[in-house]
Amino acid sequence: MVRNSQREKPRFDLNWSDHISRSSRLCVFVGAGISKGCSTPSGLVPLAWDDLIAELARKFGCESEATDARLDLLERAEIIERTRRSYGVSDASFADEVARLVDQIDGELVSESNLYPTLRDVGPELIITTNYDRIIERYLNGSTEPGYNVWTYPGRVEQLVPSSYCSTSDRLGDFIRSGEPLIAKIHGGVRDTALVDSATAGVIDDTDLDLVFSFSSYQKAYSAESEIPAALRAIFATYQVVFIGYSLRDHVLRDILQGAGSLKGDRFKHVILQSPESVVPESYREAFQESYGVVVGTYSDHSFLSASLHAIMLSR
Repeated sequence: MVRNSQREKPRFDLNWSDHISRSSRLCVFVGAGISKGCSTPSGLVPLAWDDLIAELARKFGCESEATDARLDLLERAEIIERTRRSYGVSDASFADEVARLVDQIDGELVSESNLYPTLRDVGPELIITTNYDRIIERYLNGSTEPGYNVWTYPGRVEQLVPSSYCSTSDRLGDFIRSGEPLIAKIHGGVRDTALVDSATAGVIDDTDLDLVFSFSSYQKAYSAESEIPAALRAIFATYQVVFIGYSLRDHVLRDILQGAGSLKGDRFKHVILQSPESVVPESYREAFQESYGVVVGTYSDHSFLSASLHAIMLSR
């Protein structure tokens, strides 16, 4: 039997030196999976996507329809969306309900997991997230002087680095082309619920709280009229992208990769890091890599993911 002190550290099944460009810009693409290690001071954790759908269906009284197993999650979300609109619930009020389940639970702010200090240390120039919560910007911009501009779909500018070139713009293209550090929340985001009843709450218009939540809102965000598809194509062409917090079975991930265009590489590929609970059969992983021109690695836990992200930077 091997003693604990002699056990090998879990191997990361990806050879970074074969795929990481030392000269390219780095974009970290963040999904809901990184929230699993987050909690409030009293131990409350943000709801996962399927649990969020179930809780909102209960909240708006459409459980019987919105839990139909024949529907996928976006279709279930569509039922919730239409139900809350029929009750006259505004976009802002709906976003505040979401905030109470993923960002500020029972009045307590959700704190970062042990992965977030690594994001800070790695310091990618660009962070894209499909998460609604405010954990990333709250942590990375927690000092007096914010380090990242924060742009939120459909055009909400929430924080700016000092003397930002984008101080008079709300266009995602300007933020990306400025070269300034950026957090782009491409599925929208919640506001600080502590400010909802304050005198400053009216600064955010109701239409600025348009979350990409349901089938119809997803179609709107990724339509030809939206900035999102063109921005993603530009990012995939000019950055090396590392995905964390996504499952290969996630249709959102597949749609993003599909819409990013056909500009692939053999030497420097985009990277997807999957958690142990998201691991798919090897044949599926191989097909996924071939279809999208990416490389997929698996990490054992958040601590090991942190070490792996550091390894990326050391190899650059």
